[in-house]
Amino acid sequence: MSHSEKDLINYTNERLANWYKSVKTNYGVDGTATAEIKGNEFIVNYVEDGVEAAWSSCYYVEYLKDLDIGYYFENWSVLS
Repeated sequence: MSHSEKDLINYTNERLANWYKSVKTNYGVDGTATAEIKGNEFIVNYVEDGVEAAWSSCYYVEYLKDLDIGYYFENWSVLS
């Protein structure tokens, strides 16, 4: 399945927004996050309770053909 970069960013940003709604409700953590692609890097910039951080992973447009659209969100949620 192939997706566009715009689809990937929109999907990831929606999942990030839902993630932070859930952690606010369940754990009282205030947070926000946004995803972006810069060159060959997929980046999630996030803030949790006022602490800024970033997570990144390699990105190549060819990945859009083979990876599930949730790949970067799932990795961020486990590794950040």
